[in-house]
Amino acid sequence: MIIKIPIKFTDRNIDKIISDIYSEYSKNPDEYFTFDLTEVEFIGNQELLIFSGLLKSFVDAGTEFEILFFKKGLPTSKINDRVKKQIIQFWQVWEIYKVIKTDDYFKYFGIDGNSVERLQSELNYYPKLSELYSRHGVTPFTCLDYIKNYSEQEVQLLIDPIYNLNMVIEELLQVNNCHHPFTSNLLSTIITEEFYLNFLDHAQQSAFSRFKLAAFMSISFRSKIDENKVEAAKIQTRLEHNFETEQIEESKNFFFDETLKKYKNNSYIEFSFLDFGIGIPNSLKNEYSTSYDDNNKIVDDSEILKFAFKHDSSRHPIYDDKRFTKNIPRGLFDALTIVRRYKGLLIARSNYGKVICDFSFTNEMDKAFTTFGDSSLFFPGTLVSIYIPAFEGNFKVNESTIKPEIIFEKIRPSHRQYLNINSIASNLNSGKSKLYFTLLKELRAKITQSKERSLVFISFKASEWIESRIIKKSLYLLLTGNTNKFDPLSPISN
Repeated sequence: MIIKIPIKFTDRNIDKIISDIYSEYSKNPDEYFTFDLTEVEFIGNQELLIFSGLLKSFVDAGTEFEILFFKKGLPTSKINDRVKKQIIQFWQVWEIYKVIKTDDYFKYFGIDGNSVERLQSELNYYPKLSELYSRHGVTPFTCLDYIKNYSEQEVQLLIDPIYNLNMVIEELLQVNNCHHPFTSNLLSTIITEEFYLNFLDHAQQSAFSRFKLAAFMSISFRSKIDENKVEAAKIQTRLEHNFETEQIEESKNFFFDETLKKYKNNSYIEFSFLDFGIGIPNSLKNEYSTSYDDNNKIVDDSEILKFAFKHDSSRHPIYDDKRFTKNIPRGLFDALTIVRRYKGLLIARSNYGKVICDFSFTNEMDKAFTTFGDSSLFFPGTLVSIYIPAFEGNFKVNESTIKPEIIFEKIRPSHRQYLNINSIASNLNSGKSKLYFTLLKELRAKITQSKERSLVFISFKASEWIESRIIKKSLYLLLTGNTNKFDPLSPISN
C-alpha cells in the first residue's frame, strides 16, 4: 500500500489517512507499506507522533515498510534545500532513526547518519533549540512501554527525563517576554503521568492484531510570529492560512479572537499522547452504560469519550456499598482541569469518537465540549492533543490541588480521631481493580465506628511505599462522600 502524505499533514486530514491504514492492515497484516513524503512541506506535532508510532509498531510487529523522503534514484545533490532541511530535522531533532532496531537505515529510509551529516555540511544547517518546522523545544520521539505490574516510582523515573528540554522552552519564553505553566515540572508531570497511568490501567490489547502495547508522546513549543519583524496584515494572512490548512474548524475559538475579529498571535505548547490500544469507547462502554442505568442504550463513541474525562469514570470503578461514588477525581479529569485552568484546548480521538474541549472562551465543561469530524472514520486507539497558551506580563503558575467541584460543609466537632493510613493500607491484600474500594471501605469503617461527630486527622507517616495516586484518589472519595455519621473535611496530615 502506498500512503501519499499530503503537502501539509495535519488535523485536517489525519482521520482519513489513519483510518485507511488501519483498514488495509486489518485486511492483510503482511501488507508492505510505502510512505511517500516526497511532497511534504509540513507535519503537525501529533501527526508526526502518529507516523513515528506506526513505524515503531510496524518494526516490532515485523511489518515491512519504507519511507520516501525524496524520489528513488535521486542523488542527494539533486534534493532541494527544503527537503534537505526537513530530513535533517527528522533525523537530528526528532531522532526518527530510533524506531529501527538495527542500523539498516538505508532499507527503511534510503539514508543513514552519514547521509544526514553530508546534507548538514552542504547546507551549513545545524538545528538549534530543537527546531522542527515552526516548532521549538521538540522532545525526540518518545516511546513509553507497557508495564504490567507498575509502581508509581517506576513511572516517575521513566517520564522525568522527558522534560530536560524545558530549559530550551524557558529561553524562548524569555525572548518572547511571556510565561507558560508547562515549565512547571509539577503541572507537566501531572499531565504526562496521568495519561500514561491511564494507559497502563486500561490497556488490554492493541487494535492492530500484531502490535505490542505501547504509548507515545511528544511536546513542542510554537512561538508567536515576531511582530517587530512582520507587518500586522501579513501576520494575519499567515495565521489565517495556517488555521485553514492545519486546524479543525471546531477549534477556531482557540485561534481566533471573535471580539477583535482577528487571529491570535500567541505562543503555545503542543502536547500529544498516543496509544494503539482497543480505545476508550471499548474499555469504558460497560461503565458508561452502568452509570446511566441503561444497558440497552445505543452508545455513541463520542459520548463515551466525553464521559472518560469526568472525575467519576473508570474501567475499575470505585463502589460504595450501594452506589457509584461520584466525587473521586480520575487521571484524565486531572489533565483536563489543568487545560481548563489555563484556557487551553484539548482534542481527543478514540475509535469512532472525536471530541474537542475548548476553554479559551468558557470555563464551563458542558459548553467547552463538542464533537467534530467524520464519525464513520475509525481511529485505532486513542490520541489526545493539548494546546496551552503562553501568557505575557505578570503570571504565576497555579499549582493548587485539583479536585471535583464540591462545596464542603464546615463543622466544629469537639471529638477528634487520629488514623495512620500506613497501618490501614499495609493490611490490604487486593488487586488493582479493587484496591481503591478496599482502602475506602477500611477508612470508612474506622471513621464511622464512632457515634460522635468527629474531626479526623490522617497521618501519612511511614507510608512511602504506598503509591500517592492511590492515597489521593481514595481520600478524595472519602472526604467528599457524605454519610450520616461524619461530614467531609480537608485532611490534616503530618
